Amino acid sequence: MIRATRPALLSGIHMPVIFVPRPDYPAPDPRYLRIHAACARVAHLSGAGEYILTVLRDMETTVVLAKDGSSSDLLHHALLCTVPAS
Repeated sequence: MIRATRPALLSGIHMPVIFVPRPDYPAPDPRYLRIHAACARVAHLSGAGEYILTVLRDMETTVVLAKDGSSSDLLHHALLCTVPAS
């Protein structure tokens, strides 16, 4: 079942959603979809999703860091985004 925090996000989506595998893109593993759904639910209920959106929005709009250090979290997350995964 597909769920969204805002029902308007689901407009135009037909239920059930059927994934059709293609030679160049295999269908997603249902186990991974269930794990993703559980993580999304936890992030939403904990408020982490909103915090992440706020940080990403601030990274796009902030041009200069605050002199008092209050934007250190923003700098930290921006630097983490530039480090390649190992």
